[in-house]
Amino acid sequence: MDSLEASPIAGILVEGAECLAVDTGLTPAAFAQAKLARYVVESAALVDPSLRIEERRAEGVVERDGRMLVRFPPFSGERLDLLVARCPSGGALGEAGARAVAALGRWMAALSRLRSLTEAAVGRASDLPLPAAAIAADDGSMLFLPAVLALRAMEGRGAEARFDGVDKWIQPDLSGEAGDAFTAAALAYRILCGVDPFGGKDADAVRADMRDGCVLPASLVRPDLDEEIADLLDACLVPAETAAAGNRVPRRTLAARPSLARISEGFAAAEARGFYRELSPSAHEAARAAKDKFSRTRGDTVRTRRFMRRNSTVIAVIAISVLGVALFTASMIRDRAGRPTTKGMVPIEVVRTYYDAFGKFDHEMMAACVTGKAGKNDIDAATNLFVISRVRQAYENKDAYISAGEWIAAGSPVFDGSVFGVDALRVDSVDDDPSDGAVSFTARYDLWRPGEQPDRSGAANATAPAAPAPVRERREDSLVLSLRSGAWRISSMERKLLE
Repeated sequence: MDSLEASPIAGILVEGAECLAVDTGLTPAAFAQAKLARYVVESAALVDPSLRIEERRAEGVVERDGRMLVRFPPFSGERLDLLVARCPSGGALGEAGARAVAALGRWMAALSRLRSLTEAAVGRASDLPLPAAAIAADDGSMLFLPAVLALRAMEGRGAEARFDGVDKWIQPDLSGEAGDAFTAAALAYRILCGVDPFGGKDADAVRADMRDGCVLPASLVRPDLDEEIADLLDACLVPAETAAAGNRVPRRTLAARPSLARISEGFAAAEARGFYRELSPSAHEAARAAKDKFSRTRGDTVRTRRFMRRNSTVIAVIAISVLGVALFTASMIRDRAGRPTTKGMVPIEVVRTYYDAFGKFDHEMMAACVTGKAGKNDIDAATNLFVISRVRQAYENKDAYISAGEWIAAGSPVFDGSVFGVDALRVDSVDDDPSDGAVSFTARYDLWRPGEQPDRSGAANATAPAAPAPVRERREDSLVLSLRSGAWRISSMERKLLE
């Protein structure tokens, strides 16, 4: 086992007796100030080759070289993360790889056994899977140190020690069995593929890669790797939703993340078959080409996903703005589609339609017949009378206005309301050649409108006045019609009163 100089977890002699020491990296004063004496009551779990569990309690603390160490009963072995780190980078596993394979297999079996027990039996079960907290002995035993204590020991040796022993193996968003399976797959990937699954240089970069499933498929890193174990590793390290979103793993057959037990079984079966198989040179070349293509595609996908995540607020605001503009535009289009139009009308029909709309208070049709400022006063008058007629109708519950055409057709009777509209319309063409995009007409007509109400404010015994008699105006309008957007519209109007 390593010395304290090489590892914060090591076997030492205290007063001539062997013990397993965990270096907290704290001075006695800092240890007391941080109230870390609770570490002394933490228990380790020893799992022997037959999966029998024995509790190992801390035996106290001791100061060594100005640092506080927590003592446990003696245990000889190697930390799991260090065994995995010593595996060769590619090629045959060799002796170091074989030791790591054996240790990982025992770790998965022991962890599954511990997970099957209650938390009261082994402490906090969620703390179990830290690789730096697991020590593998040559006889097949596995010691699980308290994770909080192992984490303190790694932090005491600096960020790099914590990164190598903890952060590069633990997915922070996963817990329980899902977290166990992820860590087991990450360790197996390093052993069998010869490289770390997530290539970030610090904890933040690795966590981002873990969340995004940013990992090269095991089948591309080691094309000769057993297909079943490659599928298991890829299914653990790349979530199904990430694979479906574009970071799809080749040859993947598993839709859901496999359990720790499933990985343990597959790992043992692949070991029995042999982790690697013979491949032809052409198969290796095809795998290299697939790896290059996958790396390029994955890079684009991950960059896009991270850009979306970093700028989610801005993108949401832009999306809402675009949606608002789209809805506003659609509303305008619907509104315009529902408005009257003169498309399809010949010029004289536009003129007659304009004057017919007076008596109907159809200010929208009147507006459709003109362009620019032509007819503005007429449209304002029709609009005002339309509003007033609706208000009076609501309060008096009777028709307050009648069109001039209806009133004259009925014999011009006495009407307890007002008359408005055009009668005796005559339209004469002045210039009917449309080749220059304009034609002109003269329109003569009678405009009937409400008369002025006499002032009776000073009269004694004043009674409610009757409706004023309608007034007729004889008018002549000189009109110019222009072709605008495929529709003839009145663009100029000059008016004079004939009497």
